[in-house]
Amino acid sequence: MRYDFKKDAGENITIFRISPDCTKVFVGKGTIVAGGDYDLDNCNGYVVYRVADQEKFYQAQLYFGNHLPFVYGDYTKELEMLGESLGLEVVSV
Repeated sequence: MRYDFKKDAGENITIFRISPDCTKVFVGKGTIVAGGDYDLDNCNGYVVYRVADQEKFYQAQLYFGNHLPFVYGDYTKELEMLGESLGLEVVSV
């Protein structure tokens, strides 16, 4: 699947990931700034997004991993509630 994320500059996104030991959830939000490599032959497309606190985001991401799935929109509250209802520690950035 290929998508040109440059078209969505300015759109809000929500990032979510469960920790490798399944004890925590990572919830973040950002804004798309750019994208690239849409026209390459391999799975190389990327999206660049801005977060409010880059250092906090980076430190949290170290624990959760570097493949962070996202969806369009702000679903941070809903995902924080989901993590709490499942008894998982919520790391919100």
